[in-house]
Amino acid sequence: MENQLGAFIKEWRKERSLGLRDLSKLTGISHAYLHVLEAGVDPRTQRPVSPTLQSLQRLSSGMDVSLEVIVSLALNQDISLQQPGRVNRPGENGLEVQEESGPYSTFSVDQDNFLLAPVLGKISPGKSGISEEDIESWWPIDISIMKIHGRDFNNYFYLRKKGRSMEPVINDGDLVLVKKGPVEDGQIAVIVKDYAEACVNRIQHLPGLDQLMLISRNPDYPPQVMSTDECVIIGRVIFRLGEPKW
Repeated sequence: MENQLGAFIKEWRKERSLGLRDLSKLTGISHAYLHVLEAGVDPRTQRPVSPTLQSLQRLSSGMDVSLEVIVSLALNQDISLQQPGRVNRPGENGLEVQEESGPYSTFSVDQDNFLLAPVLGKISPGKSGISEEDIESWWPIDISIMKIHGRDFNNYFYLRKKGRSMEPVINDGDLVLVKKGPVEDGQIAVIVKDYAEACVNRIQHLPGLDQLMLISRNPDYPPQVMSTDECVIIGRVIFRLGEPKW
């Protein structure tokens, strides 16, 4: 995949005769990490680099370039996002009205109605937070979801489900949107064990015991009972993105 963000940063510096340390002073990002962004490859994993939203915001501020441009370059695609609180329909805000008859089916949107959250390919054993090395990409969140579940954007992330334990509710390869925080019995949670990557299960605390039952939807996977000392509940699954399977 072409490293459009890295090429843009390097060209921006050259036009202004700035070195990496100069840009570091402007953005608050270390010159070593700026070098990684320009190269486009994480030297630890040899995978394409996935900058955090905070890093993109710092680039935007320090380079005096709109966040929309920086994000679109990071995603290697053009982004046209939504005005807050409404959809831009043809005929409004300068959008061209199509001559074809029939109902409108798609609309361009503006940035303020969406935020980008990290997509984690995994959460490693024993970890309760997000590591840069686990981020495989970024995906938008409609802010209307946060109006329902809470406005602290830092509490949200996507996780790519692995395995068939929750089929057909959640399938292998689906993305689930997770809100970090407490989870009630009967809800679907992301749980990190001391010895295995994060899993997705319905949870049930066993009365009078410091134990947690992890319940799968697929009957081929029996419930697991674990000590609460062996695992950490990261958060609750509130949304699923994936292809329906029968």
